[in-house]
Amino acid sequence: MSGVSQRRIARNFGVNPKTVVRKFLFLVEQARIRHAGLLSTLARSPTKLELLQFDEMESFERSKCLPVSIPLVVDPITRRIIGIRACSMPAKGLLTRISYRKYGPRRDDRAKTASELFSSIQNVINENSDLDDGSESKISRVDKKAFSKCIAHHSEGTARLCGRTRGTKKWGIRSNFFAKSHCCNDQGKREPLIQTNLVHIKTYRST
Repeated sequence: MSGVSQRRIARNFGVNPKTVVRKFLFLVEQARIRHAGLLSTLARSPTKLELLQFDEMESFERSKCLPVSIPLVVDPITRRIIGIRACSMPAKGLLTRISYRKYGPRRDDRAKTASELFSSIQNVINENSDLDDGSESKISRVDKKAFSKCIAHHSEGTARLCGRTRGTKKWGIRSNFFAKSHCCNDQGKREPLIQTNLVHIKTYRST
C-alpha cells in the first residue's frame, strides 16, 4: 500500500493508528540493522566503492512551509543506498514569508548533515573514489574533509526522468543521475524497509 497516510492505513485495515505507528517504528529499527550490516560488509570487503552519486532530495513535514532536506549517497552500479539523512531547511520562494510568519525562523542544517553523512561512510570508500554531484551548490556546503577520499568530483545538472524508460530523459538521452532517481523510486515500492526514510524525516529532531 503506497501513497496513503498512516491514518488512512489504520482506517483501511481497521486498526488503531497507534498500531500503525508501532509498526513503522519496528520497520525503522529493522532498516537500521539491515543498513548497518550492509556497511559492515562493505567495510570488510577488499574492494571499496570507487564510484558514488550524491544528491539532495526535498520533502516536507506536515506543511510545505516546513521543508526537509534529504541528502543521500548511492552506488550507481548496484543502486544501493549507501547513506541517507534528513534535516531541517528554510522555506524557499513564495513560501519564505509565510513560513517565517507562521512558524518563525527555521534552521538550515543541510551543510552539517551532509558532512556527517560523508563522515559515516568513510570506511567503505576507496582512496581513489569518484564522486558525482547533481549541483555544485549542493556539494559546496559539505566540509571538504568529509569526502577527502574522493579525488575526482563532477557536478552536472539533473533532468526530469521517465520512470518507464529506466533512467533515460524524455528525448532519449541518458542522465548520469538515473541510478539515484530510480534507486529511490524502485526500492521504495519493492521494499517496505525503505519506508524508514519517511519516519526518519519526522524523527530527525530527536536524534
